[in-house]
Amino acid sequence: RVPQLLRSAQEVTLTNSGDAPLEIMDVGTTCECTVALPETERLAPGESTRLLVTFDSRDYVGPVERKIGLRTNDPSREVFVIDVVAEVTT
Repeated sequence: RVPQLLRSAQEVTLTNSGDAPLEIMDVGTTCECTVALPETERLAPGESTRLLVTFDSRDYVGPVERKIGLRTNDPSREVFVIDVVAEVTT
């Protein structure tokens, strides 16, 4: 739950579970109300980083669903999608 007119921030941990360096080449969201910023854009195998996700609830009431897309150099999963779900209350 997120009160309306508030910016809510959450951290998501991203881990490179592969055996090669992982590069986050681009981060996009489905709405300007959501911003996602990785702490690091290049991860060695086994390394983790934080993704700071901020949601601005100013224009919403009720359930809100948005997506974050991470474009990477991983040939088996070039785009990784994270769902952002919030219940905006007045």
